[in-house]
Amino acid sequence: MDFDRYIEKNVKAGDLLEQLLITDLTVEGQGVARYGKQVVFLDQGLPGALVCALATRIAKGVIHARVERQVAPSPHEISPWCPHFGECGACMWQHLSADAALEWKHVHVRQTLARIGRLPDVPVEAVLASPMQKGFRNKMSYVFAEDPAGKPLLGLRHPKGHTVVEVERCALQDPVAMQILSFVRKEVEGLGLRALRPEVSAAGKKQPRGYLRFLVIRTPLMRDSDGSRQIVVECISGAAHDSPAANGKSNIEALHTLGRSLNTHFSCSFVHSERRDKADVAQGEKNIFVSGRDSFRESFGNVILSVPYNAFLQTNTRSAEMLYQLVEREANLRGGDVLWDIYCGIGSAGFCAIRDGVGLHGFELQAASVKAARQNASALGLANCFFHAGDVYGTLAARDIPRPDVIIVDPPRAGLSHGVREHLLNSRARRLLY
Repeated sequence: MDFDRYIEKNVKAGDLLEQLLITDLTVEGQGVARYGKQVVFLDQGLPGALVCALATRIAKGVIHARVERQVAPSPHEISPWCPHFGECGACMWQHLSADAALEWKHVHVRQTLARIGRLPDVPVEAVLASPMQKGFRNKMSYVFAEDPAGKPLLGLRHPKGHTVVEVERCALQDPVAMQILSFVRKEVEGLGLRALRPEVSAAGKKQPRGYLRFLVIRTPLMRDSDGSRQIVVECISGAAHDSPAANGKSNIEALHTLGRSLNTHFSCSFVHSERRDKADVAQGEKNIFVSGRDSFRESFGNVILSVPYNAFLQTNTRSAEMLYQLVEREANLRGGDVLWDIYCGIGSAGFCAIRDGVGLHGFELQAASVKAARQNASALGLANCFFHAGDVYGTLAARDIPRPDVIIVDPPRAGLSHGVREHLLNSRARRLLY
């Protein structure tokens, strides 16, 4: 009897799979093993570990399983330093040694190019480590929710559901962020503010109830000239501003009371924005109220930039600095060159790459970022810089813009649209940095 074919046909949900050797790791943090000739995707586990797992479902000939017991650990396993590891949905490789994590990221780049891009022979350089292992994030977004008794919760989502883990000691962001998080939890409960949640009305339609959606804490590394922090706290709410909070005030009055308390206790700026779109994204659509500054400054080497509270910025400032140094080196710009910086945000990559005699054209959808990019160019004393607001493809197709010698692209996760790709292929630029 062919044992491999036998188990391939007979494994079913609920079966215990013993002595699985994990040999691979997915980008989502799943361990990968084989049972006979079948691939097994495990909910966790590191390469080199030996585990027993319970099959949970069989789909398209692949077994999905949950690790029940570790027989032998991976040689690369270390003790995670966060008490919330495995609960909050972040830091999925915190139990993997730093050297092994860098190597696996390198493997994933090669595998992606080979399997999806069908480019197996592309040389891939070593992954560069972050200069800071802790306290490196200049931004973190948290979500509001409620427990079954209606008590407000504020934290990060569990990786396997919509429950919220109330993180107390996240070491990725500045410790003051944890103080702010704890303070907001207590104040929200005292002010009678509720998390936004869908409820079924009498007509059977889901109607939103409550108010609060997200809390975004910005803690840039750069300080003011007097040494003080430039902390910006943004609270994103729904649209029920005039509905009553539990303490008798309207929702908006209670929320702005929270903002004033944050100003007093943490000397931080406070922004209230509104989001009506149902998508679970911590990005406000409309500015309601600002107390203090609505922007901050951050430095990347000798380049100091002003950043609006709602603009995109790489969350690891020191790693971004390394990235922009690579961009400058690889762009290898010459006097008289034209640089296109597509999806430029506030202009950070382009500003770090250009030199005297180079013309810069930046393209960005978000109007606030374009405004900031123009202000940054003026503050840096850069005259030959032009920034174009609007849909990138529409801008490239409609405007008479000098052809580029070098192109930088930093698109959103969806990547470059078909139209933008075609435009870049026809640009005749000598270099493109993605």
